[in-house]
Amino acid sequence: MNKFLLSVLLCVVAFGAMAECKHPPGPRGIMKKLDINRDGKVSKDEFIKGGDKHFKRMDINANGQLDQGEARGPIVHADKNKDGIITKDEISRHQAKVFSDMDTNKDGSVNRDEGRKFAKQRRFRELDTNNDGVISKDEFFRFNSKRRKHHRR
Repeated sequence: MNKFLLSVLLCVVAFGAMAECKHPPGPRGIMKKLDINRDGKVSKDEFIKGGDKHFKRMDINANGQLDQGEARGPIVHADKNKDGIITKDEISRHQAKVFSDMDTNKDGSVNRDEGRKFAKQRRFRELDTNNDGVISKDEFFRFNSKRRKHHRR
């Protein structure tokens, strides 16, 4: 990967993290939050517990599901039946799939390197909308424009 493309990816990852919250935790911070027993890896149970906490924070009206006003960011992909509502069951299935994708060595936990690699691959796939393996200038600006619109709401 050339230096320009790598720098673009790093900027996009940083921009995405900054857009999500005032003080983004970054990969290390996320791992620390999820790694409940502090063994340096995130087990499937720890990952799901972290997702459950996030779900509860997002469920503003505490009805056990996320509607379009509550669900933001990558979590919207959990709405498998596309009814505009994300149920706890949909979240659980989504979490299990994401964890499985992250756990590349299939040891039942995700270490920091696996987490970083997954985050970079996911961001790259979001940017490379035509799936040609390259992020064009148009794809880059379209992505950032879409993120800015999303976070102005």
